[in-house]
Amino acid sequence: MEYAVVACRLCLGLVFLVSVFGKVRGRSNFADFVRATGELAPALPRTPAAVAVVAGEVAVVLLLCSPWAAVGMVLATGLLMVFTAAVAMAIARGRRVRCQCFGESSAPVGLPQVVRNALLITVAVVGWWGGTGATGVPPDAAGTALALAAGAVVGGIVLLTDDVVSLFRPIQ
Repeated sequence: MEYAVVACRLCLGLVFLVSVFGKVRGRSNFADFVRATGELAPALPRTPAAVAVVAGEVAVVLLLCSPWAAVGMVLATGLLMVFTAAVAMAIARGRRVRCQCFGESSAPVGLPQVVRNALLITVAVVGWWGGTGATGVPPDAAGTALALAAGAVVGGIVLLTDDVVSLFRPIQ
């Protein structure tokens, strides 16, 4: 199970790291994210909510790179549940909010983001659950390399969700 935990840690760490950099890499990116946050969570003050999201994502990345990775998995699960609820409420209200999950995007949030987040929640739960039964036996290098590759591939696919979905949209 250690290999699954390694793959889950890398997958989530990669996704959350790219998410943070996409949001804070420039003033306009962060301003767009603050605007989208306000549209997705209108009851919350925009800027503090956006800063809290970024801080939570940074905390996930740091925890996943530490001996407290299980805490990072739990935090990732909680954040992803909140993100999923916000997207689901926007869909239910018929609001077309641009997805700023990984930075600039013209695509509105929708069912693909809900499915993506459900997949990431599953990854976080598997990573947490697998970490609770650690045997203490160090994993071998080949297995670890394969787990890292699997985590990177799954993380990369998750990061390209919007692009993959756009391939199947009708041309307008």
